[in-house]
Amino acid sequence: MILFLGTTRAYGQGHQKPYVDLVLLPGTYSFGSGIAARVRAYDMSGVPLASTTKINIVSGNQTKIVASGEDFVLPSDGLPVGENSVTASVIGLDADNETEKAYLIKTVIKRDGTPITATQNVMVGEKMNLSVDLEGAPNGALWSPAWIVPPSPNTVKDWYSSHTYGQRSDLNNTDVTSTSLSFAWVTGGNQPVTCIVNLNNGASFSSLVSFNVTKPDYGFNIESTGTVELNTNHADPGGVTGIHFGTAAAPTAGVQYSGLPIPPLVYRQDIMLIQIINSQRSRRDNIGWQNFTPGGIALDNGGHSMLLIHFREMVHIKA
Repeated sequence: MILFLGTTRAYGQGHQKPYVDLVLLPGTYSFGSGIAARVRAYDMSGVPLASTTKINIVSGNQTKIVASGEDFVLPSDGLPVGENSVTASVIGLDADNETEKAYLIKTVIKRDGTPITATQNVMVGEKMNLSVDLEGAPNGALWSPAWIVPPSPNTVKDWYSSHTYGQRSDLNNTDVTSTSLSFAWVTGGNQPVTCIVNLNNGASFSSLVSFNVTKPDYGFNIESTGTVELNTNHADPGGVTGIHFGTAAAPTAGVQYSGLPIPPLVYRQDIMLIQIINSQRSRRDNIGWQNFTPGGIALDNGGHSMLLIHFREMVHIKA
C-alpha cells in the first residue's frame, strides 16, 4: 500500500510572474493506483488563470497534461518506494514551477525475516514467525500495526503438554498489536492474515498474505491376528498362567494396528499408536477386589498391543 504526503502554500506570495500551485491530496491508495493531486495556475497577483491553461505534471517516468484547476491522478507505476518528486509546470507560459514530495509507503509482511511474495504452503502445528516493516516512510513517521488473524480454535499461540497435563495459550491484544507475531495453525485450508498499519497522521493501509495450511488425516486399520489362550506364553516374566490374546513375540500379537497419512505428506512424519488404559480398572481373584494400577496412563508398545489378564487359581474377571 502507498501513502502520499504533500505541502501547500498561500496563493500570490513572493511571485514576480505567473506560477502554478500543486497540492498533493493526502490519503491512502492501493499500490499502482497513482498519486492524487490538484493543480491550478495563477497570475502573479494571485488571480486564477483560465481552465484552458494546460499544466504538465512529471514524476520520474510518469507524465500527465492536465487543465488548470483539475483534480487528477498520476500513475505511480515504475516509481520507487520512498520519496518521489512531483513537478508541475505551465505549458507555453513563462511561469514559476512547483515541486512537491510524494512518499510511497509500502507495508511488507515477512516470515522468518523473508518478505512474503506468494501464498505460503505450511502444516498445522508449524510455527509462523511473522513481522511487518514499513518501507519508504519519511524520517520520524510514527506508526503502529494491528494484525487480523483467524482466532482460536483456528490458531494457537503456544502449548504445553505432558503425559498428565496439557494447556494451550491463545493470541491476545498485546500479541496482535506488535510488529512481530508468532503462532501456529490448527485449522487447515486457505487461511488469510492481514496487517493494518496506522500512521500518526491518521492514515491507515493494509497488507494481506495467504497460507495454504495442510491438515492431514490418517487411514487406520485394526486387524485381529491372535487367539485367546490360557497358558504361560505371554509377556509376564513371572511365568504365571494367564488368559491372553496373542503371544509375547511379534507378529502374533492379539491385535495389529496400522495407520497411514492421507494424503502422503511432504514433511517429516512420525506415527505413534497409543492404547489408552483406565488406571482405575479392577480385578477380582481369590484374594479379593484389587485396583489395577500400571506405571502410566497410556501404553505404547510400538504398533501392536496385547491384553493380558492374570489370575492365580480360580478367578472371576470383571471387565
